[in-house]
Amino acid sequence: MSTWKITKAIMLAQLMWLTLVGVITMVVALFATKDKVPSKKMTKDGFHTPEMQSIYDRYVNKEMKYGQS
Repeated sequence: MSTWKITKAIMLAQLMWLTLVGVITMVVALFATKDKVPSKKMTKDGFHTPEMQSIYDRYVNKEMKYGQS
């Protein structure tokens, strides 16, 4: 074998390893970070606190009372 064929084979092997390691890293990163994101509890209309939900409910009730929806 010539030197050029050996060099091409080594470069191809390195490229294949780099691709394999990159794909595995991306898959592991996707699954590893999925559990790290905290899920925030929200109220029925998407508010973070019950106080904001109560203010919104009061506003909606006043609007419905006066017929302005």
